[in-house]
Amino acid sequence: MSQIDQDMGNRSDLLKTPNCKVCSGQTIFHVTKNFKGYCGLNLVNYVRCKTCGFVYSSTIYDFSENEFKRLNNSFHQFLTETRCPDDPKWLQRLKKQATELFRLFKDGVCPSELAWLDFACGNGTLIKMLQDIGCSNIVGYEPFMNDTVHPEVTLIKDKELQPGRFDCVISTSFLEHVRDLTVIDRMCELVSPNGAFIFHTYVGEEIPADPDWFYLLPTHCSFYTDRAMSIIFERHNFKSAMHIRRGNLHIWSRVEIPGFLKGKPAKYEAE
Repeated sequence: MSQIDQDMGNRSDLLKTPNCKVCSGQTIFHVTKNFKGYCGLNLVNYVRCKTCGFVYSSTIYDFSENEFKRLNNSFHQFLTETRCPDDPKWLQRLKKQATELFRLFKDGVCPSELAWLDFACGNGTLIKMLQDIGCSNIVGYEPFMNDTVHPEVTLIKDKELQPGRFDCVISTSFLEHVRDLTVIDRMCELVSPNGAFIFHTYVGEEIPADPDWFYLLPTHCSFYTDRAMSIIFERHNFKSAMHIRRGNLHIWSRVEIPGFLKGKPAKYEAE
């Protein structure tokens, strides 16, 4: 039995339902998934906000930093390889995202006077792709796994994460791993007055109460509805939003941009 299993077995609060991390609304039990020992996990519980629909894992949220780090490292061993059994198309998706991000850069939809930042950049694959096609003014920040980052990628430290410093803050396949939602607040605060926050994660009208749902992976512990994202959008005073289906990128801009939806985030397919 792994240490994670032992620690989980000693807990009596697996079904606790504190207030929602997005809107402070009341939460209720949503679903339980049995990982059957995968990455050291067995029964994992999820709760849902009755107001905004945000779902998170009460089990994973209750892990210590060391427990979550072990889980994260166990699940992301694929970063040193080119394949991931749970996400076999991750490299294809990154290539699509790099193409769309470069188009936003080239067309001036997102400003580039200041640097772009890939927040929680993993091994830096997306940054490297962007650099290879001509977007050179981009740096990375990786708080958890910086020993896997490509040597060509420039990493910055915590002290360099200053409010308003970046014209574009990018976050791909990270928000679902966040246990402390103040991290999202921090990312939004890094965006310049004319800049944009661009992210990739699952966003839907509701989160399925299905233990076999494809997105319930070991380190995925936060799941966002349209309503939950609207609350975060308005909290940080973004002005317009767009969704690009190719690469599944959500763009929140500090300014109103022609062709974007005004006043709220929504799914919007780019032409």
